[in-house]
Amino acid sequence: FNSGTNTWDSLATAGSNLPYPAGFPTIASDGTNLYTAVYGWGFYYSTNDGLTWTQKNAGLMSFVTGGINKLVTQNGTVWAGGVTGLYKHTAPFTGNWQTVDAGFDIYGIYADNTLLAAGGNPNGFSFSTDNGTTWQTGNMGMNDYIQAIATDGTNVFTAGIGSMISKYNGGTWTAINNFGTVQSPGGVGIGFHNGKVYASRYGTLELYRSANAGTTWTQISTGIPAATTAYFIKGQGNHLYAHFSDNSLYRSDNEGATWSMMGLAGHFIGGIAFENSNIWAATDSGVFASTNLGVTWTYQGLYDKKPVTIAYTNGRILVGTADEGIYISDDNGTTWTLSNTGLSANYILSFYATGDFILAGTYGYGMSYSQDKGNTWADVNTGLGDYYITSITMKGNEAYIGTIAAGVWKADMSLILAVEDKIKPSFLSLYPNPSTGNFTLTSSLSYPKASLSIRDIFGKTLVNEEISLTKNTPQQFEYPLTSGLYFVEILTDDHKEVKKWVIK
Repeated sequence: FNSGTNTWDSLATAGSNLPYPAGFPTIASDGTNLYTAVYGWGFYYSTNDGLTWTQKNAGLMSFVTGGINKLVTQNGTVWAGGVTGLYKHTAPFTGNWQTVDAGFDIYGIYADNTLLAAGGNPNGFSFSTDNGTTWQTGNMGMNDYIQAIATDGTNVFTAGIGSMISKYNGGTWTAINNFGTVQSPGGVGIGFHNGKVYASRYGTLELYRSANAGTTWTQISTGIPAATTAYFIKGQGNHLYAHFSDNSLYRSDNEGATWSMMGLAGHFIGGIAFENSNIWAATDSGVFASTNLGVTWTYQGLYDKKPVTIAYTNGRILVGTADEGIYISDDNGTTWTLSNTGLSANYILSFYATGDFILAGTYGYGMSYSQDKGNTWADVNTGLGDYYITSITMKGNEAYIGTIAAGVWKADMSLILAVEDKIKPSFLSLYPNPSTGNFTLTSSLSYPKASLSIRDIFGKTLVNEEISLTKNTPQQFEYPLTSGLYFVEILTDDHKEVKKWVIK
């Protein structure tokens, strides 16, 4: 980039030794040297800010079968990942590349001073804390394409190609193989409803229910279409809904014992959302609504926006599309507004919504979140090895996500979101933070009348009281709340400020 002319300068010029024209899928720097990969040509490095480049492929992957997808540097070592494995080399480049895993197709690598992580197929996500000397599986038994994820509050269940149906029981992922004698290549749908887990697998009439967290299963097939697979299973009240591969929607009112066909036949349904007796469906023909438990449906718009997924929270419907990002409606789908402020992606694969807090999984751009019911968005991708998020659930403060090529990941959202906003001018200080349930508040301004409220990360108000603020006078507050992330909001006549507060 040439700051004098506000233009970008090509480094692939005559004499630089870089192929041109060519594709450059990744570039990295260790602060001294530059590193890049070129489709069909391999690895290049530069020691003079990109003026000239040197090719270095000895010992590296075969570029006949594939190329480098990602380069990162960590503590003097360059890591290269591609469709034929993971490799490393230490600068200066006098020796050959070393093979770390030639059977691991790498789609993403992350590195910082202490953590090295690689995600791909078929081994999923692996990580190292000793500069790649030893590796641990980050998927804890999970790999490949995760299609659905759900929790009962204690366990987390997943279904996916290559990983069958699995359960996370607090330490490792274990495959659920006790469905009887019928075997199939993988899981498709998973759902939790009214104390029971429901699962579907590839194959004819493979729909199951478990009342003991997956220890034993009962096949529930009466009335469902033959030779089909349930793409998703979702419940509301006493009703259970399943969408099948022949584009039919069925409902059961007796925990899956028998099923009846509903409306929307012939439509591919990406997802459904509930609000009491109302149902909304995101389909390949737009959004539809039902007020009679799915028997009949009315068109609600967005037919040309390619709806993929849908969610409902606090009076708002959110629709994720394949082309234009997220649409919202506050009038039950009568009108729609694009809501992409801060959003990096225009292709949304999955939602998790509760209160004002929403997670959005994207196609190629990782995870985004909103704390104001979808009005504004921010990315949360640090350490993530696959940016294709197919499914999301939460257990307490922990988010669990399924990915296309790197299995299952989890993150404590209270830790990720516990970053003070330094952009807006502040008239308050809150300390200690983190604390054990108490904090001191000091204001640079005086307000005889103000309100203090405390919300959890899901938007639920836990404290709401009137206070007074005296300029530069510390005031102490104590609240018996559990460990986690909270938002302390102070509202005055002319100021509003929110502080993120962590209880250890």
